[in-house]
Order: sequence, then C-alpha cells, then structure tokens
Amino acid sequence: MQHTCARRPLAFALASLTTLATLSAVTQPHVARACSPPPTFSEMLGSSDVIVIGSVGEISKG
Repeated sequence: MQHTCARRPLAFALASLTTLATLSAVTQPHVARACSPPPTFSEMLGSSDVIVIGSVGEISKG
C-alpha cells in the first residue's frame, strides 16, 4: 500500500507537467505591439474646444 500512496503525487506531477507542456505548445505567444505616438501640440490645438492661458501669481507653502 505504501508504494501506491507514494506514486500518486508523482503521477499527479507528471500529469500536470504534461498538461502544461501541451497547453504551452497549443497556445500562441503574445505579440508585443508598439503604442501609437502621442499627438503633437499642433494636433492638440486643432482638436481643442477651449484654450486657456494663465500664469501663476504666487506660490506659498501650506
């Protein structure tokens, strides 16, 4: 009986490894894609509804 109990974890590990290897072979690898470049300043100006111009009058520590 001890031999049967000792073989169960080994059989489970072997089955898990086989399943993992099969899934790795079947699934396609992920392909890295580059992000599109951010819009230029002139493109942002062209698509803006409102343009606000301001300045900082004073900075105080709070």
